[in-house]
Amino acid sequence: MGLVGDRQPARPSRDLRFFDVVGETLPSIGLARAAARATNGWALDAVRTAGKAAAEQLESAVAPYARPLIEEHRAAAANSCSPRRRRTNW
Repeated sequence: MGLVGDRQPARPSRDLRFFDVVGETLPSIGLARAAARATNGWALDAVRTAGKAAAEQLESAVAPYARPLIEEHRAAAANSCSPRRRRTNW
């Protein structure tokens, strides 16, 4: 069983196809780093609240096959012997 199995994902957007073909580029890495630096000083409680609100709205947009897959991966991570600690306070 792979990540998707016999279920077919939705057709990817043009941006995702571009990333699949070109991959990560120096400009995209720079933009990601700049975005991370721009959040310096944000109130963590406000960020968590905004993230939870966004997650509630996005959850209904997730493809039907994705929810069980996400739960399967979470369960596997919880039972993992990985040396990394799993963050649960997000």
